Amino acid sequence: MNETKETILLVEPLEESRKAIEVCLTELGYKLEKAMTTAEALATLAKKAPQLIITAQDLPDQEGLIFRETLLKNKDWAKIPFFLIAPIDDMELRIKAIQQNIPYFILRPVELETLKAQIQAIFSQKAQQDRINEEEKLKTMKQLSVTMNHEIKNHLATILGNAELILMKYPELGPDVEAKLNKIRKAGKSIKQVLDNLNMLSKITTTLYVSKIEMLKLTENKDSTKNT
Repeated sequence: MNETKETILLVEPLEESRKAIEVCLTELGYKLEKAMTTAEALATLAKKAPQLIITAQDLPDQEGLIFRETLLKNKDWAKIPFFLIAPIDDMELRIKAIQQNIPYFILRPVELETLKAQIQAIFSQKAQQDRINEEEKLKTMKQLSVTMNHEIKNHLATILGNAELILMKYPELGPDVEAKLNKIRKAGKSIKQVLDNLNMLSKITTTLYVSKIEMLKLTENKDSTKNT
C-alpha cells in the first residue's frame, strides 16, 4: 500500500475505463481526483495541483493534446507527469505526443498492470530525486553555516567579551548603562544560539515568515542525537 497518498487527476469521459482505473489506483493507496472534461480538470487544478495527470485524448470539449498545451503554459502544471490515453494507435498522434514531451502514451483499453508499474516507477524516481535535492540543500546550508560561524562568531565573541569586561571593570557606570550592556549581552547570546542551531541543522524545515515568503525553522532542526 502506498502511504504517501499522492494525488492523481484522471480526466476520462468513458465510465467503464474511468472506473477500472479508479479501482486500480485507489487499491494502491493513491488519492484520485476525477474529471470528464478539460473544464472540470482545470477547475480541479485551480484548487490544488496533483502529482500526476492521466488524460484521454478524446475528451468531449477538447482534445487531450490541446489540454496538455494549456498545462504547459503554467510553470507549475507543466512539471506534472502526464499520461495520454489514446483511443487508437495513431502514429501522427504519437509524434505530437513526443513533441509535447509526453513520454507516457497508453492505448485504450488501458492495460492496468502496465499503468500501475509506470506510475509506481514515476513516484519512486520522484522520491529518489527529492532525497537528492534535500541532501544538496542540506549540504549548501551546512556550507553557509560554516561561513557564518567563521565570519560572525569571532566578531560576536569580541562584542560579548567587551560587554562583560565593561560590566566588571566599571561598576560605577550606573544602572541605565548596565541595563543597556545586559541587552547587548542577551542579544549576542541569542545570535550565538541561532548560529549553533544552524550548525546543528539535520533537515530542511521551513515556516511562513510573511505572505508567500518562508524562512528556516531552526528550533525544530536541531540534531536529535545531540545532548541538550
